[in-house]
Amino acid sequence: MIRDYGPGGQVTPDTFAAVQIHVGDGFATSWGNARDNFYGVTGTPTAWFDGVLDAEGAYQSNSQMYNWYRSKYLQRRGVATDVTIALTGEQVSGPTYTMEATVCIESGGSAKTMRLYMVQVLDYWPMSFEGGNSYSRNGFKQAASWEDFSLRPGQECAVVQRTFTFDSRSWSSPNDIKVIAWAQRPYSSGPAEVFQAAVAVWPFDLCLNGELDGGEDRIDCGGSCPACECLSDGSCDDFLVCTGDETCDAYGTCQSSGDPCTDPDFPYCDEANQECDECTVASHCDDGNSCTDDACAVGVCVNTNNTDPCDDENACTTGDACSGGACASGLPLDCDDGEPCTDDTCESATGCVYTNNSNACDDGVECTVDDACTGGACGGTYQVRLFGDIMGGFCPPACPQPDLDDITCILDDFANGPAVDGCGANDPPESADLAPCGGDGVLDLDDVLYMLDAFAQIYRCPHACP
Repeated sequence: MIRDYGPGGQVTPDTFAAVQIHVGDGFATSWGNARDNFYGVTGTPTAWFDGVLDAEGAYQSNSQMYNWYRSKYLQRRGVATDVTIALTGEQVSGPTYTMEATVCIESGGSAKTMRLYMVQVLDYWPMSFEGGNSYSRNGFKQAASWEDFSLRPGQECAVVQRTFTFDSRSWSSPNDIKVIAWAQRPYSSGPAEVFQAAVAVWPFDLCLNGELDGGEDRIDCGGSCPACECLSDGSCDDFLVCTGDETCDAYGTCQSSGDPCTDPDFPYCDEANQECDECTVASHCDDGNSCTDDACAVGVCVNTNNTDPCDDENACTTGDACSGGACASGLPLDCDDGEPCTDDTCESATGCVYTNNSNACDDGVECTVDDACTGGACGGTYQVRLFGDIMGGFCPPACPQPDLDDITCILDDFANGPAVDGCGANDPPESADLAPCGGDGVLDLDDVLYMLDAFAQIYRCPHACP
């Protein structure tokens, strides 16, 4: 079979060794022509499967060709064989390699006389730029001489060595170089049954060829190859439930089916009890609620309400605590700053807010009037004390303290005018000193009354008080 026409254009399966032979074109060879005559080919394309089933001609549809070839392949795939071939190669120098095929008959098989063929092919050759086709696979390049031998079960195997020197075209693409060997009935013409075949891919390491070769217990294991991790499923068993079922694959590597707990309601494996549970540790039970205490009890989650402190995300409450599995708000936050000149409020996002007001207030000063809040503080306007308030308290130090000369002068000025008795016209009225306490700079009855009031307060107490 030259090419696998399967869905998606899969490559030829590993269980199939194919050789493409050209006839009647520039890539024809004498060996290829001899094989053409061996099978009595009358036209192309013609494919022979295991030397006994042929498919001559072609369908118009690739899918039809695939199904046709596949049916032939499956017929031969279903026929058991007792012949094994191990094919290896060793570099002599440069592009020259010695290939060795070891052919055996399995115990319990039947004696046979076989002919071993060994050829070199070059995959993806010839290319279209070389005059070939895009479907070229495993194009025949050269053949070694065949060898006939007879074998019986349990007898020593036949070992056949042949040397190949790869041409420059092959050596320029070493990864595409393959050597194929097959054991066939030693007939002079077909049909002639092929019992077994082997493919060695450059650089021809038996331990890397991905085939189950003679002397190997698993692919690339045994014989002269490195030991495998396992040879049977039993050697992989770690006797743990939570690692799943262990098997030994064809490459001698232990594989696990993985965590057996796939039910989303019981996702955790409890090795001690050999069961799948809702939880095995407390962290598996975290419900994301700070008002519950999370625990795992014998594989079951238990979420118990608590009374822990919490935050209700309201800055205007304090002392929040859990209740019934939820955060309950505490007492309102006290935002009273004791200041009458601020309005005290609370915002849930930020907490207390203090806003200045213009309310009436009392600044605690006796000689001020019209006290009011300004800029967060209380203040008023100083007043003049009248004579009728003589028994009240003293005015603050800002009000001047008059003496007897002041009183005499003011009374004299008030009665006679500013030019009499030493209070000359050029002297400023003493009432000008009273401006801080409400004086208006003009001597009038208010000034006289103020002076009498102040003077009486200064001198009355020492004489009236015990």
